[in-house]
Amino acid sequence: MEHIPEEDRAVEAASKSLLETDSAEKRVLGILWNVSSDTIGVQVQDMRKPATRRGILSATSSLFDPLGFVAPVLMAPKILLQQLCQLDLGWDDPIPQHLEQKWIEWTQALHHLQDFKIRRCYKPPGFKAITSCQAHYFADASETGYGAVAYLRMTDIEGKTHCSFLAGKARVTPLKTVTIPRLELTAATVAVRLDAQLKRELEVAVDSTTFWTDSSTVLRYIKNRTSRFHTYVANRVQVIQQHSDPGQWRFVDGKSNPADEASRGVSVEKFLHRSRWTSAPEFLWKKEEHWPVDLNLPVQLDQNDAEVKRPAIVSVTSTSEKNPTDRLLLQYSSWYRLKRAVAFFLRLRRLLKAKAERALSALQTRTAAHDGSRSSASSTSANEKKPNKKGTAARADQPTTPALLSVEEIDDAETAVISYVQSQSYKEEISRLRGMQNVKCSSPISRLDPVLDQNVLRVGGRLGRSTQAFESKHPAIMPAKSHVTDLDLLTPNHLLLLRAGPRLPPGAFSDSDNYTRRRWRQVQHLATEFWRRWSQEYLQTLQHRQKWTKEERNLQVGDVGYHRRQERS
Repeated sequence: MEHIPEEDRAVEAASKSLLETDSAEKRVLGILWNVSSDTIGVQVQDMRKPATRRGILSATSSLFDPLGFVAPVLMAPKILLQQLCQLDLGWDDPIPQHLEQKWIEWTQALHHLQDFKIRRCYKPPGFKAITSCQAHYFADASETGYGAVAYLRMTDIEGKTHCSFLAGKARVTPLKTVTIPRLELTAATVAVRLDAQLKRELEVAVDSTTFWTDSSTVLRYIKNRTSRFHTYVANRVQVIQQHSDPGQWRFVDGKSNPADEASRGVSVEKFLHRSRWTSAPEFLWKKEEHWPVDLNLPVQLDQNDAEVKRPAIVSVTSTSEKNPTDRLLLQYSSWYRLKRAVAFFLRLRRLLKAKAERALSALQTRTAAHDGSRSSASSTSANEKKPNKKGTAARADQPTTPALLSVEEIDDAETAVISYVQSQSYKEEISRLRGMQNVKCSSPISRLDPVLDQNVLRVGGRLGRSTQAFESKHPAIMPAKSHVTDLDLLTPNHLLLLRAGPRLPPGAFSDSDNYTRRRWRQVQHLATEFWRRWSQEYLQTLQHRQKWTKEERNLQVGDVGYHRRQERS
């Protein structure tokens, strides 16, 4: 009480001292506060729990340690629980004997933890005005756990130095195997987040912050700004670089790192007598020239590092311009217009081919006549040139071409387009069918039992014996990802069947078909229900009624009526 000014003391405190109470220890937020010595301790409850996962978890959770005063001691039961999880034991199953012996030894030594005391005030008695206040964070990791611890280093005007424990964190490693460099980086992330939390809560102005780690790999990751890391490392490096500066990170050897106790855990006896957890490492009590020398690490990382993303090697092959046929197919967004365009091209090809055949035939005739008689060839050539000048004899033998396309020409164009698209997607299948071989089972269309009909792949199977139309029995096979396939027109058949294809067999369908596993019966029932509602609810609204469009009263007795009698002639 002598440290509290008299004007800030309560009225009751002037007449009654806190030391006059029954007990000098008070419970504050689950921890023990000794008022007489102004120290904080840990309350140890009864640990007589069954040696099961449930009992161990209950006993471990009963120790309330929000600031991590005894975090290294609590690592032993946490590691034990993780081992039990790996054995896939139930909550109330008995644990193996060797693990049970470890649990018994830990619980028997735990009562000594009541002797643990730590000063509540960061500034010791007799400490003069503070000239320097620094925050130091240590991070470390091992195969069993990782953690971080924070200290406040103060220097007064007389040059005296004092280090106080701020907070600590200790966690077990995940069940999934993680490399040591990744765990070291995770511990560094815990230290950075602990720094952000303490700076929000501390009422002391901190002049500088220093982070310590015994992993040179982590230091190189943090100081690197050019390499790209994998997701796990990249996310944690980003957090560290956002909340700290790379110049704040320094190297410390493992023997001088107090966070090593958080990563491996210590016994109660060692924690009370030979621990550096709450007292800070020895070099931190000395001047800065006695601190560990920082490593001069190269910033550039090795490209063979497992966490560094290797640059993707992309091989670009220069190809010529697209096939003219593909350009033609991509030019149209309508299936009908595409067929008309292809039909005109096929007509042009047919005309050019016929013209070339006529020219070849004429050339052969002139060659034969030249071999027989040169004079006869000269007179024949003169007679042929005269009609050409008028432009009538040369076109007399040419067949007249109609301006409009015929149905046969459009059908031929459709067959040509389908055959070309199939040849681009199913080269191997067409080649095997032409060679009188079956399609491989690995082919995506092998289950369709494909057949080749006039250079068009069609669906085979037993439908060939039915009496349906040929297009319904053997529809053409088209690739799913093709521009031509996307040009298929949207018809009522698509809306009713939810796909393009032949009509399903007719039949009687009911509401119970909605719950059957046969999809075609579900679709047919929906189609039947659609047409029923369409004819009953929508079709009638399209009919214009000529009579009784207005509401009128019924005929009553006494109304004058008009009767018209039709006379017979």
